Amino acid sequence: MKKYVLGGAAGYYYEKAFADAGLYVEYADDAKSSLKKLHAGRVDFFPEDDLAAWAMIKELFPGEEGKFAATEKAFNEDPHYIMVSKKFAGADELTRKFNEGLAKIKADGTYDGIMKKYGLMK
Repeated sequence: MKKYVLGGAAGYYYEKAFADAGLYVEYADDAKSSLKKLHAGRVDFFPEDDLAAWAMIKELFPGEEGKFAATEKAFNEDPHYIMVSKKFAGADELTRKFNEGLAKIKADGTYDGIMKKYGLMK
């Protein structure tokens, strides 16, 4: 990877790992700015959550999604969460119901269908 220019968002989790590896990274203030650099050819790679990246690509470059590609293997896999304030009345019940509903739609294939419908999964 040392022969490539990586894009990055300042303050993201990978800054130390990239520095330790001696990689050249052009940091931007945010992920959208890094995607713009990728689109313009100013960087070769940009690590980003695939769902977030595809949503930003669709927003920033509608109709140009085919100009981007994602690796088959993730750079990093972090779970995603829904945050609920404990001050919210019924927070525990809401969290339980959300988790049950999510498990149900993942089990019956609905989740994958939604992801495919919006181009967030192939």
